[in-house]
Amino acid sequence: MNQLLSRIAVSVAAALSLAAQAPPPLVESIEVNVVNVDVVVTDKSGKRITGLTSDDFEIFDRGKRRAITNFSEFGAPPSSAADAAASRAAAPAPMRRRNTVIFFIDSTSVDPRRRHAVFEQMRTFAGAALQPGDRAMVATWNQRLRITQPFIDSAEEIQRTLAEAGDDAAGFGIVNNRRRTQQLIEGELDAGIRGVIPMGAAYANACMHAEAYAEEMFAHSRNLTIGVSRVLDTFAAPEDKKILVYVGDYLPQNAGAEMWQLVEDLFATRLDLRREVHRRRAAPIATWLASLVRSANASGVTTYMISGGGGLHQLNVDASESEPFSATAQNVLEAETHVSFTNTAELTGGVAFTGGDPRLVLKKIADDFHSYYSIGFSPDGKADGKERRIEVRAKNPRYVVRYRQSYVLRSTADEVADRVAANVYQAEAAGELVVRADADAAIDEGRNRIRVPVKVRVEGRNVALIPRDGALAGDLTVFVCGGSAKAGTSEVLRHSQRLNIALSDEARFRAGHLTFTFDVILERKEKSTISAGVLDTVSGSWGLARADSL
Repeated sequence: MNQLLSRIAVSVAAALSLAAQAPPPLVESIEVNVVNVDVVVTDKSGKRITGLTSDDFEIFDRGKRRAITNFSEFGAPPSSAADAAASRAAAPAPMRRRNTVIFFIDSTSVDPRRRHAVFEQMRTFAGAALQPGDRAMVATWNQRLRITQPFIDSAEEIQRTLAEAGDDAAGFGIVNNRRRTQQLIEGELDAGIRGVIPMGAAYANACMHAEAYAEEMFAHSRNLTIGVSRVLDTFAAPEDKKILVYVGDYLPQNAGAEMWQLVEDLFATRLDLRREVHRRRAAPIATWLASLVRSANASGVTTYMISGGGGLHQLNVDASESEPFSATAQNVLEAETHVSFTNTAELTGGVAFTGGDPRLVLKKIADDFHSYYSIGFSPDGKADGKERRIEVRAKNPRYVVRYRQSYVLRSTADEVADRVAANVYQAEAAGELVVRADADAAIDEGRNRIRVPVKVRVEGRNVALIPRDGALAGDLTVFVCGGSAKAGTSEVLRHSQRLNIALSDEARFRAGHLTFTFDVILERKEKSTISAGVLDTVSGSWGLARADSL
């Protein structure tokens, strides 16, 4: 991840007096927060239930029942003119809302034997799920995050990018590593059986192979979950329905558990081993998975976890073989990813697919994109950035309700910071304030880094000023970050500035602008974008700008 220098210089284009240090806020920030929860309702057979009202639901925030402050039903538009006429005659047409979708592809784990078929299904799915007005992105993971297709409102371009991902021969690292480690472990057993080395030494060597594999899989899983969390930064507009479609075959609860199980399966009859002991050596990634779920729920992102089946049937543990292999290791391989996929999807209100007919679950996901309820409530307390549990209940006990199970109450400043990060990948709405960002020529800092001087200008005409001690005062927070589709984004740097303007200078302030100067450190090899934003903390208005680094 890129880093931003904390050095900031502030200059003013008019003769203004700025406070040297930002004092406490001018006004008490009273943010009217409403938490909206997207809810899908089905009967016990999975059939979607529509036409409900707010009276059919109850919502609980940290165990306390809340009043429903707003309620909407969203639905796909009728498929024909006749259907539209019938819908208008029967009832008002369901509302529509823009979907912002990210397809995240873990290229390292999708089995090459199934790759083309998996992505052909995804291409077909994208064509059915994305409707006019929606926008989508394709991100791929092959040891690092890469934005293959930035956000675009063309379903055809997304389909083309997904088809190309299916034809790409890159990756397969997890599959190859698993097969190589299995061969090494089986080779140790063979050496012990033939008496080349003592069976105890063969077992010790096999354990070393399993441990090395578990460490590699832990590093992969940790970095992968961090990469997924980073791509969530590209979501911005809180008014959109945000969706992450994850495609991959290996994201276990305990990294390397299948290989430890294989060692146990192969050596248990040769040595006096306690069953189940060695799976405990697998590296748990629960912390990283929980962080991913928290990031998704904090951003209001519903995740759909899809496996192409490439992780299945990759370990040679058929009991019919001459050696005493067992199917247990295969079961562990499948179960580990199944559990993490299912938990991640359920906790964020989505669906997981790890086997069976993909067309059925993809149809279910496509329906989720456009047919659901949005239920809002007002939480207690200030925005503290802490995770809060929620529960949505249908009063009819025959209904099954699916929704994200936690949220984070975020401040306006946090939301603007999200917009600034997302602005790196695609220009977002400019906002009410008039902001401009300019990047000067980059300066070589060595170690493959460059320093980019950045000027952020905000016009004074829309900045809120209030009388204070015979002058005019205001509060601004300036945000800046840099990044690229390949390297991701840096941390978003914030700088708060108190304005103190003489009454006689107001006209010049309104006609002029403020300039904030930052130094941003970026990777030299990447063509990067600088993103900046300004929040007027008095009025709550904001503005965005971006510039290419030179």
